[in-house]
Amino acid sequence: MSMKIIYLINFLDYLGMAFVFPLMNPHILSLGGSLSLVGLLHSLSSGAQLFASPVIGSWSDTRGRKLLLVITLCIVFISNVLSGLSSIPIFFLSRILYGIVHQTDPLLRALIADIVPQEGLTDVFNNIMATAGLAFIIGPIIGGALYELLGNFVYISIILCTLDIITISTTFYFIEEKEKVKAKESNDKQSNNKTFLQSISDDLSKVFSDLGNVNWSKYGDILAIRFFCECSFSSVIMNMGVILMQKFSMSRGYMGLAIAFFSVNLIISTFISSFLIQRFYKSDKSGYLRILQASIVLTLSFCVMIFTNTAIMYLSVFVPLCAAKALFDSTWMEVLSSRTTESDKGVMMGAATSMISLSGLICPLVGGFVGDFIGVNALLILPLIPAIIEIVLIKKVKHRIVAVAPEKND
Repeated sequence: MSMKIIYLINFLDYLGMAFVFPLMNPHILSLGGSLSLVGLLHSLSSGAQLFASPVIGSWSDTRGRKLLLVITLCIVFISNVLSGLSSIPIFFLSRILYGIVHQTDPLLRALIADIVPQEGLTDVFNNIMATAGLAFIIGPIIGGALYELLGNFVYISIILCTLDIITISTTFYFIEEKEKVKAKESNDKQSNNKTFLQSISDDLSKVFSDLGNVNWSKYGDILAIRFFCECSFSSVIMNMGVILMQKFSMSRGYMGLAIAFFSVNLIISTFISSFLIQRFYKSDKSGYLRILQASIVLTLSFCVMIFTNTAIMYLSVFVPLCAAKALFDSTWMEVLSSRTTESDKGVMMGAATSMISLSGLICPLVGGFVGDFIGVNALLILPLIPAIIEIVLIKKVKHRIVAVAPEKND
């Protein structure tokens, strides 16, 4: 099986997601929904994905990656059919269903890990991220432009369903699994004999197992720093569409361009973060200076956003914002790695993912209520709260971050 097929499936999957990204919030509002309803939808969708991910991942271990890919993609197709109906309850149902079954990325990564040698995984995963980034540049532009041209979400739904059919067909006819993966289904009879509810009960417990196994006295501070950073950044991303539409009266077509601009900045920032470290932070062995200054730049960017008067000024702030976030992410992983041992590395990676998922649950809901009851301008202030807490926490635990550095860098 050619890796190009996997890259194509990944690209098509992310293209569909990026296609609808600039349209979802305005569409809910156009149906008569409120900002609170928008936030609730995002929270429910994120929560559904958080709970479903370990279940589907576990099933793919025993039933096979290809089978789960085809099944989940077929249900994604059904959810996109439902999303074309002009009804808030049905649209809610379609997006929650989408959140539950949209597991293409982790399933493809598991499939890659099954068939690609260990030494080649890094390059393949980098290519996967590159195709996803390309989709998030192209998708919002096309989605926004087509909505402006066609003026009806039904046509968007038809295009999404067409992409789904291509993805399902490509997966069904061209994806192949390693024989040892297929054999798991017959060799794990005890697992397969579980009832549906038993499987769900057992697999859902994995969602909380990572957090339950964390040594909070050792890792609580660094996880809290990550949580508050994700809360501040998520608040900006989740509310960007609403701010562009309601504060700056931006059309959906231009909104697609704005999201593409953000995606380009995020990709470029990821590549230049290593240059910034080599150029300005050679002596910062512990990572404390990098993580502190990145957090300060993020906070200052949030402050500048409050005073922007035009969409161009607002979007220009994403240049330093994305650069600081990329620097924070790479440094945070380095700081975490400097503390972990081989025995708890897996647990900590899972806990870090849980922090990100938790912010995805909380921030949309809070943002929706703030936008409805205080006003859209308050959404610009909202990211400052977790950002300031983050800086205070970093300063408070400086001695713990610096103290670990000699162990790993000498």
